[in-house]
Amino acid sequence: MPEESTERVVELLNAIELTLNSRQIHTNE
Repeated sequence: MPEESTERVVELLNAIELTLNSRQIHTNE
């Protein structure tokens, strides 16, 4: 797998994780 596509996947996973974390914070509050 090319490094570029791997980096893109990592960026997507990071964005999803940030979104889930922000949603959990709003839910807890």
